[in-house]
Amino acid sequence: MTNPEEHGGMATPTLPSPSLMSKEQIAVERAEMMADPKHPLNVESDVRHPLAVARFMKLTERQVALGPAEERPPAPEAEKPLVELGPEAPWDVPQINSQVQTLERFGLGRSEIQDLLKGFAGAAQSIIAGRAEMPDPVATEATLKEEWKGDFDRKALAARLFAETLPAQTRRLLNASGLGDHLELIRAAARAGEKLLGLYDRKLAIEADPNFHSGRSGFDPIKNRELVAEWQKILKQLVEGPEKA
Repeated sequence: MTNPEEHGGMATPTLPSPSLMSKEQIAVERAEMMADPKHPLNVESDVRHPLAVARFMKLTERQVALGPAEERPPAPEAEKPLVELGPEAPWDVPQINSQVQTLERFGLGRSEIQDLLKGFAGAAQSIIAGRAEMPDPVATEATLKEEWKGDFDRKALAARLFAETLPAQTRRLLNASGLGDHLELIRAAARAGEKLLGLYDRKLAIEADPNFHSGRSGFDPIKNRELVAEWQKILKQLVEGPEKA
């Protein structure tokens, strides 16, 4: 049986009806037809040219009816760490990036964050690897009070602030294992947390401002509202961490 699209002794393969083709199939065939200079669509002297033009028009009409072909989303790239911590880091990339973003909300730069996390991670790895003894919380507190003297409360707050930025999984591990009471870890956390104490210092400065307290001489109600709003935000950050503030 002769193919109705047979011409010049050469049969054209039977092609599917555009009405049965998907948007992607139509887009591919139209692109191939236009890209091939020897395709009958592009050779007016070819006896198949009228049929090719007719098919191209049907494909085009069907494509318009279906709408543009959907673009394939690019293949997802592996998440990259925002800072390089090396093999000593006890966290995976999403945890590292979450912590970096948390510390950035405190106003720290990437290089500062990298140094802080590296120092803490190194101390944690020493303990996990068994190169340090398990802590005695009572002895740890006594040692730090002697070591930090009048700065104990401030440095303890610094350590707590930094601990709140750690991934939840790390905090659970430290609490459940008792490693959170380790002297070296608390020292490392306090060093890191010093960078976060700017919030605490700003809170104290606001509380010392005469406009923070109503009824004082020269009280400015507009300034009071601004200070109270800032104080509330800082307090929320100190209590809940910057993610919730």
